Amino acid sequence: MAAVIDLFSDYVLDYVVLLNFCPDCECGPDPNSDAYVEWKAQHTCQKNTTSSAGRLELEAALILFELSLSVNGLKYTTVICDGDNRSYHSIQQAKVYGFIPVEEDCMNQVQKTMGHSSVQCMQKGKPSGVGQIGGKGWLTGDLMTKLTN
Repeated sequence: MAAVIDLFSDYVLDYVVLLNFCPDCECGPDPNSDAYVEWKAQHTCQKNTTSSAGRLELEAALILFELSLSVNGLKYTTVICDGDNRSYHSIQQAKVYGFIPVEEDCMNQVQKTMGHSSVQCMQKGKPSGVGQIGGKGWLTGDLMTKLTN
């Protein structure tokens, strides 16, 4: 599932659910059985895309942007990304509105990235040219927790 949510009101403007398989088809009766014909006549398949799992997010983002004018009468001008900006690049290449929306990083993602970088920095140990590591002013586990929460 992918959704477009207004940043200020948290109102869900639009959403799309893409499935590259149908759970009922997977668990349904054997195609060679007598019950299959009756089941198939009543079954509504939920599969609505043939995209691979890795492309579902990209396809959903494009669908939401392409429908934004007809469904909501809106042009989305800013995309808040979660660090994986493949969706943004697909919107950028499609030029749905004739212009490229601005990309912003989600602050939670920025915190996560900075926290990860801080942990790596601590694990590398003493920088070259520094007499000691630790003490007042140095990065500690407690300080990292405080900065990233």
